[in-house]
Amino acid sequence: MSLIIMLAKMYRVDGELVAMGVIDVLPHCVSSVYLMYDPKWEAHSLGKLSALKEIALAQEISSYGAPGMGYLYMGFYIHTCQKMRYKAQYAPSFLLDPEAYNWCPTEKALPLLDKHLYVPFSKPTRASRPTSRDQAAQDGGSDATAEPIDEDDDDMSDNEEANASPEPQLNDEALAGVQVGQIRGGTIYTVPAQISRHWTNSYTRGLITRAATLLGEEAAQKVILLPP
Repeated sequence: MSLIIMLAKMYRVDGELVAMGVIDVLPHCVSSVYLMYDPKWEAHSLGKLSALKEIALAQEISSYGAPGMGYLYMGFYIHTCQKMRYKAQYAPSFLLDPEAYNWCPTEKALPLLDKHLYVPFSKPTRASRPTSRDQAAQDGGSDATAEPIDEDDDDMSDNEEANASPEPQLNDEALAGVQVGQIRGGTIYTVPAQISRHWTNSYTRGLITRAATLLGEEAAQKVILLPP
């Protein structure tokens, strides 16, 4: 049975909560689920920052000896969706061949996707019809107008903006089911938050409480929080 661990990571500036990301730690990769951030910080590309932090986490877990770890899985990539184009901006990166089910370097895959709506990277001859842009050029028409890419649109996977407004805190009974963990020698150990060493520190206790509150009682009791 494979172990899947869900983690919530909070980002703060001078103590102010500006974003919170949720990731899954899978047997062979860290999987980015979503990022929520305060819209007033949108210009600071928090999605790109969180992706780099998640890549670093995968590498850190790999350095502890986890076999096959070291990759960040960023979810589906749809070439015609402008909001997903940012996923191809990291290197080295790879896209999954839809038929051969092996990984193709992004720099090889993108030129094929520029020309075709669907293409198996290992067998380009099986590609579907050209994109509307290429078809317009072949028909002698004007090139289709491309929507400009928003370089600051940092939605991770199915990221959604969310106001980081304060919420009422969970009560002690709800917090009793919250687990925290830490990495030792490549193994993640878990312990109830309220009897952990983090609970004796007012700062980390506040971080745990706010993270659990943002997640909600049901979700907070299904994840492992990793305080700093």
